[in-house]
Amino acid sequence: MRISVDKSDPGYRPDARLFTAYLNGEKLEHCLTADDEAGEAVINYKDESGNFAHDGVTLLRRTLFGQIEIRKRD
Repeated sequence: MRISVDKSDPGYRPDARLFTAYLNGEKLEHCLTADDEAGEAVINYKDESGNFAHDGVTLLRRTLFGQIEIRKRD
């Protein structure tokens, strides 16, 4: 399953925020897209100062790879 909060992503779902993604058993924070079949997740990440990384205009994204699990929240 692929699920995303990004309207331009093929996995976009309006209810995507009702799901939590895990990478290798650890909860992902600030996850935008998760795909358990491809084993990848796209996140916004924070810099060493604890602020969201950006290029001055756009938040930067990082793609992580591993075992992805997507769970619907209770």
